[in-house]
Amino acid sequence: MFDIDRRRFTLLAAAAGAAPRLAFAQNAWPSRPIRMVVPFGAGMSIDALARLLGDGLGKALGQTVIVDNKPGAAGLIGTADAARSAPDGYTLLAGVTSVMSMSPHVYTKMPYQALQDFTPIVRTANFAFVLLAGVAQPYKTLPELIQQAKAKPTSIDYASVGVGTAPHILMEMFASLADVKLTHIPYKSPFLSDLMGGQVAIGFEPTTTAIPLIRSGKVRALAIGSKARNPQLPDVPALSEFFPGFEGDNWHGLFAPRGTPDTVIQLVNAEMNRVLQTNEIKSRLADLGLQPGGGSSSEFRDYFRADYARWGEVIRQFNIRID
Repeated sequence: MFDIDRRRFTLLAAAAGAAPRLAFAQNAWPSRPIRMVVPFGAGMSIDALARLLGDGLGKALGQTVIVDNKPGAAGLIGTADAARSAPDGYTLLAGVTSVMSMSPHVYTKMPYQALQDFTPIVRTANFAFVLLAGVAQPYKTLPELIQQAKAKPTSIDYASVGVGTAPHILMEMFASLADVKLTHIPYKSPFLSDLMGGQVAIGFEPTTTAIPLIRSGKVRALAIGSKARNPQLPDVPALSEFFPGFEGDNWHGLFAPRGTPDTVIQLVNAEMNRVLQTNEIKSRLADLGLQPGGGSSSEFRDYFRADYARWGEVIRQFNIRID
């Protein structure tokens, strides 16, 4: 009897010990589709990259990654939505420099705290903005643009996708360094059709969407807002060639709401690193003028914090503030 009872106890104990593991296996993440919030509209640079990488991540994880465009308020609405989402791994944010490193220093009131409300997962790409002009504009080079802007202050208008976004801040940096006055026209959606149509004169646009238009002759590239020329646009000068020290490089990255399990963070990081290293993705990113990211979540966390501080200094230097 004792031997039988002892054997039953051993079996019950083993079953009890296995129960948590069985429950974990049955509810292993991800067991349903994942939402990737893009805080801008469809067709923009971050949207194109999110769809490309989201497809690769979904295949790697065996679940669909649904891109959820939530534009508005220069990206603040969608980013705040992601911050308020349950930290269960089923909401990710396709973050970008403007909403994570710039806007917190531009706006006196923010619907989220970039450093506190999110956990960085992985930097997915680095990119630059190209200073574009419509082909009907009289200036064909950056010096010609500056010459006209000095001759007729405020006569040249520029578009951005909202106050406090990267295109707005980069143009304010350029205008200050060039000592010219430009007129800002903030758009709530992409402005490229108006730029091509001549309704607005100039604007900064990410390489992702700018390169195809430059190559087709629909817009004119005057300069690239980075510290070096882009391999896809070797004939387009960098703004640092005219204004030493100018550095306007931006990045894309994946974030999760704070409190998301570290197991999820590390799994997404590992799989996205694999996706970024595939020949297909590297080729697609290169065609779009992007440099693939990658690295550990801790490396991205440190990079993000340094970038946040750097843009804070830049924005204070150029006195860009919105109450």
